[in-house]
Amino acid sequence: MIAKVLRVFAILIALAAAIDPAITSNRKTKPEIAVVAADARDSALAARVARELARRYTIVRAPFARAAGTVIVGDRLPPNSAELATPVFAVTPDESGIAIERIQS
Repeated sequence: MIAKVLRVFAILIALAAAIDPAITSNRKTKPEIAVVAADARDSALAARVARELARRYTIVRAPFARAAGTVIVGDRLPPNSAELATPVFAVTPDESGIAIERIQS
């Protein structure tokens, strides 16, 4: 009895596989953004920028050539600026504080 039930179940699985061989998923993923500190003294500001952007983007805290874009934090280019993905944006330190005014996708 159990063998017949298992055989029927196996046949149903085979028929389902023949009808739809692949189950597809249309999930939307968040774009990857590289957040790069220009030097070590900008790392705290870079962490803050990364936290703000993490709601809408997947953050990579290093230069990443396949990223959808790069945010440079600091007042100069980082040493490995040849590996930055475009478009490139800059966030500069300001003693009065920082505010992200707009994020546009």
